Amino acid sequence: MSTVDLSKLSSTKILNMKISELSRGRVSKFIKKYKPLLLEDLRKKEIFLNPTIWCSTDWFSPDGESGFAFPFYLLDDQLKNIYLKHFYDLDGNHEEEILKLFRHEMSHVIDNTFGLRRLKKRQALFGISSSSYPLFYVPDLERKGFVENLGEAYGQSHPEEDWAETFAAWLSGEKFK
Repeated sequence: MSTVDLSKLSSTKILNMKISELSRGRVSKFIKKYKPLLLEDLRKKEIFLNPTIWCSTDWFSPDGESGFAFPFYLLDDQLKNIYLKHFYDLDGNHEEEILKLFRHEMSHVIDNTFGLRRLKKRQALFGISSSSYPLFYVPDLERKGFVENLGEAYGQSHPEEDWAETFAAWLSGEKFK
């Protein structure tokens, strides 16, 4: 099946298409660009996992899975522009941010693969993962003790995100103070 030429379609037509249609012919190119960079980061830390990566509606790693999803709008600049028109902001607007998000999601993959959230030491450091995610959170930007990877004090939102932000920063080679 061939890639749909989005430049020949109206925004309305694009908005009514299935993600599978929008992503056809684009997913493997996107993954081939970013996955080797993630695998290189992992190899540097002597972690030899090869996560499954797929296209979906958003960034996420389902519990129990050794892979993660990225949002379809990253596959094409026209999709990004349509998304921004309706949602005002997107996660993964440039290569550096996409790599940070890949590392963050890989953190959840590591957790899923090795069941780290069940370890007492991890619970003591990051909190209990079974606590409910808040509907929204207001970060305390003055509060110390959280590692920043994605920004906006995202690690404060939940113990799972504190773990993922910390692991992602470590994976990137960031120096901790």
